[in-house]
Amino acid sequence: MYLEHYNLHTKPFQITADPRFLWLGENHKEALAVLKYGILDNKGFLLLTGDVGTGKTTLINALIESLGDDVITATVPDPDLDLIDFLNFIAGSFEINNKITSKGDFLFHFHGFLKNAFRNNKKVLLIIDESQRLKQDILEEIRMLSNIEFKNTKLINIFFVGQNEFNDLLWENHNRALRQRITVNYNVYPLKDSETFDYINHRLKIAGSQKQVFTRDAIREIISFSEGFPRTINIICDHALLSGYVKGVKKIDSKIVLECGKDLKIPRLTTQKEQKPEEGNSVNKVRSKGRLRIAAYTAVLIIFLVVMGSLLFQSNSTSLILKIDHFWSRIKSEFPKKTMDSIKVTPRTPSEQPAAENSTNGSLHLKKIKKTVPSNNIQFSKNEPNRPVQTYPDIEETKMQPLSHQDKMKPEETIKEKKIIVYFPHNSNEFSLEAIESLDRAAFFLKKNPEKVVNTVGYTDTSGAYSYNKSLSKFRANIVKSYLIGKGVDSKQIKSIGMGPVNPQGDNATNKGRKSNRRVEIIFD
Repeated sequence: MYLEHYNLHTKPFQITADPRFLWLGENHKEALAVLKYGILDNKGFLLLTGDVGTGKTTLINALIESLGDDVITATVPDPDLDLIDFLNFIAGSFEINNKITSKGDFLFHFHGFLKNAFRNNKKVLLIIDESQRLKQDILEEIRMLSNIEFKNTKLINIFFVGQNEFNDLLWENHNRALRQRITVNYNVYPLKDSETFDYINHRLKIAGSQKQVFTRDAIREIISFSEGFPRTINIICDHALLSGYVKGVKKIDSKIVLECGKDLKIPRLTTQKEQKPEEGNSVNKVRSKGRLRIAAYTAVLIIFLVVMGSLLFQSNSTSLILKIDHFWSRIKSEFPKKTMDSIKVTPRTPSEQPAAENSTNGSLHLKKIKKTVPSNNIQFSKNEPNRPVQTYPDIEETKMQPLSHQDKMKPEETIKEKKIIVYFPHNSNEFSLEAIESLDRAAFFLKKNPEKVVNTVGYTDTSGAYSYNKSLSKFRANIVKSYLIGKGVDSKQIKSIGMGPVNPQGDNATNKGRKSNRRVEIIFD
């Protein structure tokens, strides 16, 4: 109806997932990379969750498009079926031309299909959309499908896609066996404000628009209504284009968007600028906030001075410098995030990095590890050759010789494996000498091959809360990323991902197994 009015050749904001309009935010790109890695590496069970309208279906379509011909895929759009209907739907999707009358009949034909795919060097992927609608008996049958193996190789990857409540279903006690088999788990979030601008303009451009149809104020109002959910963005934008056509205008302003929001009965977030203070109280509120801020800083200063004084009278077994440093780090860990954002923190050496799988309060504290540290003759960054390495008087130093032979190596000789693994000691984020050598090889290769992209994927053992381990694994992945960037690698070549305690290499019940699980994998494309 309005295409000619805006000089468009197709509707830009339809709800259907059209691959022509594919645009992925940072979170969606990361999810796509993680899921693709899980499929190609034959990880078995994968899980993608997200709120309604965050773009999960679009992400699935993009994933399928990115896979090669060596992956056979089938999608169950609605798994709320009886068992026989569910098995028949899977068989039909994989083009198994046999009528399934029983579970045994299905397993016989399906097992033959999987073996044939394996012999032809093809991977099999079953995608189950709307997984929160799965019945318990079908969920158990799906778990049993993962037991089909041949020559110690998983013959099928099963990909759950569902809303956030599917996680509640998995955490029920009778689903613990299935939950433990999920090796790749990712959650998608709404678009950021800046991404919403790009998303809207991208779709208009693909539809044929040569001009900016929405003003910046209009897009800000769309953000207020949609909160970054792509589906809601599409609904509001489509309605706004129709309203503009009816009014005879070719530029959509904030007034039109506000009218559309009211027509669609979509609640709108109120910005701070629009929150009117009570008359006569605004000045008092500002003064009150100022007094509270001064009181808070004064209290922190008094506590700091008191503890400093007490430290002077304690034993000298540990240096005063280290005690002050540890105390200050404890204070910083308790500061509000906004306060810390305004403080410039000096970069620290690997031996000072936050660590603690077993931290009781879930925060990261600076901890001194009495181990050897690189001496000042090591050049960590070719871009900063005069930057000294911080050392401490009570830590014994072991000198290391720089790996000068790397500069003579050819790029193809530096990386022969598909991934490099960096292991971390318990309660530490310090690199071992072996890890530093591996990281230097990776940095050399990436600098010589700027078109190459890698993922730094962090893992932990199962000690502590899952949410904390997830954050810790992301932190360690970022440590590896920072080291490579410090060596001159372009940050665009590296994507850091935190996976937490999933996909263990060893048994978490043993010290050796836990040690192998505390790692970051540098995965090369």
